Amino acid sequence: MNNLKQKRNRGVILTIEGLKILKEARINLENKQTFGEKYTLEELCGFTGLDIHTIKKVLICKQKIDKRTIERFFTAFNLELKENYYTSRLVNKRQDWGEAICISNFYGRLEELDKLEQWLVKDRCRLVTILGMGGTGKTSLSIKSATQVQEHFDCIIIIWRSLRSAPLVKDILANLIQSLNGTEETEINLPKTLSSRISLLINYLRKHRCLLVLDNVETLLNSNGRSGQYWQEYDGYGEFFKRIGESSHQSCLLLTSREKPKEVAFMEGELLPVPTMQLMLFSDQVKYSIANFRCLLIK
Repeated sequence: MNNLKQKRNRGVILTIEGLKILKEARINLENKQTFGEKYTLEELCGFTGLDIHTIKKVLICKQKIDKRTIERFFTAFNLELKENYYTSRLVNKRQDWGEAICISNFYGRLEELDKLEQWLVKDRCRLVTILGMGGTGKTSLSIKSATQVQEHFDCIIIIWRSLRSAPLVKDILANLIQSLNGTEETEINLPKTLSSRISLLINYLRKHRCLLVLDNVETLLNSNGRSGQYWQEYDGYGEFFKRIGESSHQSCLLLTSREKPKEVAFMEGELLPVPTMQLMLFSDQVKYSIANFRCLLIK
């Protein structure tokens, strides 16, 4: 029985990088041979010599398969299977979108999405802020960006939360921790102090490559006081944001706000990976389209 279990546990799956390389090679070949039209599974079968069931397992990356099978897939696209393209560790992907709105009609903002992907994926920024007036689409952009970058995260856990109801920082930390560990851990089992809860959360962010999104941060800020200052009962968020930006971990916290929290303003610069995107009412692409439309009307 033990030998049977060991045999079943053998095999590998593609890493995020390996899957990306394979997809790019497939797209390039489709552009050359089918003018960009995607290969069907049946066409991939003929191309690779593998059956449909096996091809699905290779591309979905949820079930281990024989390394020689993946090697055969890569060879069909004239690719070399390198060690960083596969792993024996199953990837655990979880998503918790909370009350995120539907963005099926989202369009535009291509430059902003590219910049966010640069910060979240390539630069591995720890704290990113989308700043803008009400109605500029910060919430929609945060959701769209999260959905676009998810395939680049290894063991990704996307958690999206709105702060519109202004939860206390201890409560939001408890909620994030519970979502990260995947259990219904009660308040009794969590650390009591704010500092300990932040430390526990950061430990999770070090173990897993996670993306956390907190929307409507301006709800916590006192608009009647100095810029970036919190209402008295929400001061703890300042410590939370500061430690996320300064501590070493492999994850990212994405904030959306109408006003920049003071900790974000202090940490911005070249030394820390804490960038801010100022979102205007219209992206440059939309402005360009409107300008062209006006020119046509004048003509």
